[in-house]
Amino acid sequence: MKAPAWTQWRERVRLPAPILIVAGWAPPMGGGALELYRQLGPLHRDSYDILTEARLFADPSLDQSRWLPGRYAFADSPLILEPGPKDLSPGSVAVPRGSFVRRSFVAALSGSRVGRAVVGAAGLGVRVARFIHRGRKLARAGRAYGAVMAISDSGPALLAGWALARILKRPLNLYLFDLYDGNLFPAAERMAARLLEPGLMRAAHRIFVTNEATRDHYLGQYPGIARPEIVPNLPEQNPADAPPGESSDLTPPFEIALAGNVYWPHLEAVSNLIEAMRQLSDLPLRATFYAPSRPPSLVKRTEGLPSIAWDCVDADQIGGRLATASLLFLPFGWNTPANDI
Repeated sequence: MKAPAWTQWRERVRLPAPILIVAGWAPPMGGGALELYRQLGPLHRDSYDILTEARLFADPSLDQSRWLPGRYAFADSPLILEPGPKDLSPGSVAVPRGSFVRRSFVAALSGSRVGRAVVGAAGLGVRVARFIHRGRKLARAGRAYGAVMAISDSGPALLAGWALARILKRPLNLYLFDLYDGNLFPAAERMAARLLEPGLMRAAHRIFVTNEATRDHYLGQYPGIARPEIVPNLPEQNPADAPPGESSDLTPPFEIALAGNVYWPHLEAVSNLIEAMRQLSDLPLRATFYAPSRPPSLVKRTEGLPSIAWDCVDADQIGGRLATASLLFLPFGWNTPANDI
């Protein structure tokens, strides 16, 4: 049996500690942040600091048990959450909102396409600058970082991580859950990705991606970069490891299973499956979506459909759940707003 993916990651990475992790999304948030929770959770709490944004933690539905044990610092707040247990109630962190005049000016600019581009570029610049300012303060306060790791996002964390690695003269490591250039971002972030991705990739000391296709894409785009290393989103499962009796016997009711976050590239495929389940309600079918991140629009469409359930289980349990399914559903997307994904 192979070791879990996070163990392989720790053994391969061997990054000097403490690591400064610059992340636009961080636990206890959903989506890719759950993968960070799984990868970083076993590490010693003093081996890394997470630099993120406090405004993202205002969601009252956040699972407070998913905080990482390490130190949290925020680009948009002076608050620091020290290593150990955490419980940050929504609204307890004050974040800058700008003056009424400034907000009114931004609203007026946003009324035109050019104005929205200007506002987007300014907003991106402000967020990157805040990350850099806060990261430098952490370093000046005595945190002798051995490396900087920038986590995949629409630009602020990646670009700030790149800048901080240069300022602190530390190796830059990238952890990419998705493509940077070619993703579905607002105009300003999309232009920044197109212009800056080549320099970002060439500056990276190590690059971690989630699959072979992403690795091959970047190797083809940028010959000579550090060869991306694959860290699967889910632990590699051996069918022989499933508990006795937990295998599909293709007897009714037939179970359709989807595993993984559901976001914009999957909307059409998952929507089609929901509609098919609605029309085939007289058949012994049921579907379970093991999706930590789920679009509210899709959740609403499944209300009143007892044949469809949303669930979330730990990564080390998903193999057993999928082994009992009659059919695994892969939600591919075609002709999406960003076909490179």
